[in-house]
Amino acid sequence: ICRGHSRRTGARSMRYFETETYAEACQLAADIIMEQIQEKPESVLGLATGSTPIGIYDIIAKAVAEGELDVSKLTTFNLDEYVNLPVTDPNSYLYFMKENLFDRIGLSEDAYNIPNGNAPDIEAECARYEEAIKAAGLPIITPMVICNTDAYTTFNTHVGKAVTNADVVIELAK
Repeated sequence: ICRGHSRRTGARSMRYFETETYAEACQLAADIIMEQIQEKPESVLGLATGSTPIGIYDIIAKAVAEGELDVSKLTTFNLDEYVNLPVTDPNSYLYFMKENLFDRIGLSEDAYNIPNGNAPDIEAECARYEEAIKAAGLPIITPMVICNTDAYTTFNTHVGKAVTNADVVIELAK
């Protein structure tokens, strides 16, 4: 789990925390995210999708439900979405995020952003999404990276593909 700023330049840098268990990592990451939201309610968060952050999202949802955290000014951006997968499909990242976080914390549709994998022109959608990120104001705060004992990462590591833009379409193996 990483967080921090460079004292010299003011730019974001990473601080690493090591925990013994998944539950401890989730609590630490949730605490960092909630502290960020409390310090700057209009934060723009970059959120991960998949099973790893579910524990983090559970803790945040509980804090919101108990009135300990206000997310009414929060904006989020997710990293990815499947192309040509209906958003009503349980495998869609939008579906996943609504079920695991957005609906649970009452985040309005205009506050969360996920690329439209069903856009008629995917290249134009990537450009639109990149502009939305820029318009939201940088930096986007991504206060969590959790690596398991296999120490793998999946974001922006597309073997054999040169990544030259922030938004790319990668064909997945079946």
